[in-house]
Amino acid sequence: MSVWASRLTLDIIGPVAMGCDFQSLLNKENKIADNFLEILNPSREKLIFLSVNVILPQWIAHRIHLRLNRVIDQETGFLRAVCHDIVLEKREALKSHKVDTKALEADIFGTIMLRGEFSDDELVDQMLTFLAAGHETTARALTWACYLLCEQFIPERWIDADDKGHSIVNHHGGAPTNFAQITFLHGQRLCIGKGLARAELRCVAAGVVGRFVMQMQRPEEEIHIAGAVTTKPKEGMHLKMTRVEGW
Repeated sequence: MSVWASRLTLDIIGPVAMGCDFQSLLNKENKIADNFLEILNPSREKLIFLSVNVILPQWIAHRIHLRLNRVIDQETGFLRAVCHDIVLEKREALKSHKVDTKALEADIFGTIMLRGEFSDDELVDQMLTFLAAGHETTARALTWACYLLCEQFIPERWIDADDKGHSIVNHHGGAPTNFAQITFLHGQRLCIGKGLARAELRCVAAGVVGRFVMQMQRPEEEIHIAGAVTTKPKEGMHLKMTRVEGW
């Protein structure tokens, strides 16, 4: 489930942020998805690498002969080249009038480009951040949501009855308050993508849960949590999914 969740959210953030469909769900061998998997897949080596980069100045950490220094440079180099090509393609389309302003504003970076406040290199940097943060976090949330729904599928927790006995959504699922888990924080340092992330997770969770009956492939298996920036099942999330007709 973890791998497919990452591909699904990558195919969502692509059109929304960059106006580009990566089609990673349709192609088993997709270099963009594979590169992100190589960079973000948790391991002890990556945890050490992250710690070194947090403790030491980056110019020193980069000079240390670590295998991941070469791997990260190679993988991010490819992703940076992809983003740079997209920026050039958008600029060329705008100059040659192949696309109008309204069409360019259909995605986040098209809107940013029209403002003219960022250089191409700055746009590429922002694209890489959007792609990584905009798909991996939601993919992990979907993975854990599927796991918890396999363990405790209790839809009634989100449904209350009004004074007339009609079913209504309670918006808290049994938690004591809507702020029981402040994933995105509040105030000036809140996540600028929280609205998109929430809407995206609602849609993908509803689509997956509505389309499939899910259960753990090995119910007795103990799930080990791994990761640093995001947390994911160390051994992967293996589900048995049966399609529901009529959805």
